Amino acid sequence: MKAAQFQPSDKHVVITGGASGIGLEICRSLAARGVASIAILDISLEALAAGEASLKGAGPIIRTFRADVTSEAEVLQAVQAAHKQAGRLDIVFANAGIGPLGFMKDKDPTFYKKLMDVNYLGVVHTFKAALPIMLKQRSGHLVATNSVSGYAGAPGLSAYSASKYATRGLVESLRLELIGTGVHLHTTAPNFTATPMMAGAQQGLV
Repeated sequence: MKAAQFQPSDKHVVITGGASGIGLEICRSLAARGVASIAILDISLEALAAGEASLKGAGPIIRTFRADVTSEAEVLQAVQAAHKQAGRLDIVFANAGIGPLGFMKDKDPTFYKKLMDVNYLGVVHTFKAALPIMLKQRSGHLVATNSVSGYAGAPGLSAYSASKYATRGLVESLRLELIGTGVHLHTTAPNFTATPMMAGAQQGLV
């Protein structure tokens, strides 16, 4: 996505995992660029309250919704509520993610499943909830926060990288499926960033 092509002013935005880390910084950047409203979805009520407070006075209307991205029903309900309150759905960021470290020899399959449930299926649930609305509007942007680990693997990141490779494949395929619909697909690929998620990963926490 080229910056010159991305004009968020007066747009209505939904972002998962938007209460902290990269998600909260995206909210701050969008607020500075004049979005009309931001709906923040996050699994943590405490983080939602803190994130909302930190954005107070930033400009846009801030709405918060508690939702677990591994639950299709919770994401659908939150996205539909955000759309109903704002009247439009212009930009949706599938940003929620986790990044625990672990070598395969030390982990059982549930470790891999959790990464896929959050990092990959969380994107699927978010896009599935937003897509019918955007197709009806014939406009919108779907954005997935990926990672450099979705382009190159590294020791201890086999589960995380797999989830991010899957997300990249999803975005690349959907971009082709949606040609001519007015709905556009984008992805970002941050490097390792000083966030609460990264701090938890370094401590071996999910």
